[in-house]
Amino acid sequence: PDSAWGSRMTGAFSASWRALGGTLRETALTTPDETDNATIARSLATLSSEARIKEVERAFDAPVETQARRREDVDSVVLLSPTAQMAREIRPLLRFHYAGKLPVFAPSSVFESDEGITNRDLNGIKFVLPPSALGSSTITSIPLHALGADAAGLVDHFSQASRTRGTLMFGETGDLSVDSKGNVRRRLKSVVFSRGRPRSI
Repeated sequence: PDSAWGSRMTGAFSASWRALGGTLRETALTTPDETDNATIARSLATLSSEARIKEVERAFDAPVETQARRREDVDSVVLLSPTAQMAREIRPLLRFHYAGKLPVFAPSSVFESDEGITNRDLNGIKFVLPPSALGSSTITSIPLHALGADAAGLVDHFSQASRTRGTLMFGETGDLSVDSKGNVRRRLKSVVFSRGRPRSI
């Protein structure tokens, strides 16, 4: 979204992605001045494709047996949505505008553990979660419990840190390792929405 959160996330992702050698073909910010449908259509160039079809039909005064197409220089979508609700609104629009088969990646903010909320519209979106969040319906209380459990575990394992290369322990908050400066690093689990639920990849 065109907001402070959206600007921070877009800036951070863009810088990291380019540092890794990636290319950003398009950046689209949703705004109150334009419908989400129009924003997606403009970004994927489906409106211009539809316009070309109509021009051909007018030129020949006959219907053309073809359908609009999206731009072909995009191979994936990064959906920086601050809420699951926004992601549920955007994901179907990607399918509608012929981008349903593109890989879609998102931050963990697209995940809500409330079992009463259907997430089927999010199927196929890939993101990351701590191991403790998988299969849980009480996400609000889990982070502190998981952090406490891992803190206790690190106390027991910290003497091994200087001798251990790679993962020190598979914790509740992620796979934990300690770098050369003594900083604890955490690696989350890659998951994908399948049948409305996050599944490990």
